[in-house]
Amino acid sequence: MTNYYNRKFSTIEKKCVTISDYAFEEEIILQCTQLSETQFPKQSERRKVVNDWIDFLTTHPKALKKIHCTSRMNQKLFDAICCQENLEEFGIKWGMYPDITKIVNLRKLKYLSLTSGASLKDISPLGELNQLEVLILSTVGAEDYLPLKNLTKLKQLGLHSGMDNTLTVNTLAFLSELKDLRNFHTTGFRLENGDYNPVLSLEKIEYLSVNMPDYDWKIWNPLFAKKFANIPLNMHYLL
Repeated sequence: MTNYYNRKFSTIEKKCVTISDYAFEEEIILQCTQLSETQFPKQSERRKVVNDWIDFLTTHPKALKKIHCTSRMNQKLFDAICCQENLEEFGIKWGMYPDITKIVNLRKLKYLSLTSGASLKDISPLGELNQLEVLILSTVGAEDYLPLKNLTKLKQLGLHSGMDNTLTVNTLAFLSELKDLRNFHTTGFRLENGDYNPVLSLEKIEYLSVNMPDYDWKIWNPLFAKKFANIPLNMHYLL
């Protein structure tokens, strides 16, 4: 059985800055923004690099299976990537992408990581990605995570904050529908309704680490420690 508590997901090696770096690989790390002014002294040159990628991604919709973007994402680039019909893995390190509506086009997506996207307030389109197995959301601006209840093939879910902020989630009720979840991990986490009962419904869990304020920890940590005492890695234990 796949190990979902210490699995390394991405093994992509090819890094691309300009379209000329690309040799029709199916898996790439894209770094086409935040370009060096030494290498690309003119703004028009830097803009052309991004626009070349946008043109390629929209006109070659079957080119890629995996893409990780490690420089700043913008909305136009995000929308262009969402034209990639065969995409199975998509990672964003950071950026401004407030509208993820077009992500519903990525019907084959299995792995998605959206990081440092505070402008992203509405994650409801994610509920359409019914092939997703791994979803990592870090420092996004959403509070309503109920749309995730539709992701019944999900095996790993990470909900994380940044170094200097707290992730606020309205409810964890959606967890009750994620019957195949093996890994649930949160950091910098505050649950508005204070009800962690849905965590106790995770019958296939292999890794569990739920960050919570002290007043919630005193109530729920002993319950998690007892319920999941025999899973491979449980970060909740009785003192």
